[in-house]
Amino acid sequence: MLAAIQVLGKDGQKKYPLPCTSEIEAKGEFAEKKEKELRKYFLSEKINPGSQKIVYLNSAKLDGCNLNSLSVLDMDAKHWSVTIE
Repeated sequence: MLAAIQVLGKDGQKKYPLPCTSEIEAKGEFAEKKEKELRKYFLSEKINPGSQKIVYLNSAKLDGCNLNSLSVLDMDAKHWSVTIE
């Protein structure tokens, strides 16, 4: 199961951008309640080995971040690489 998306900010600090299910959704701003719902949905998603999951991130929230450090964390805190399209 997926736990979070992680990226390093320009100061080297870990950030956890909100994963969204659509490009339009990723461009919006969310109330705290909606953000919690989206994170809970992301946590409930299971991915089988070898399969893919497409998520969208708000590019404004990634300004100054090292996109080469972008990774996905699973429930066991293992890091998985991502493909940026």
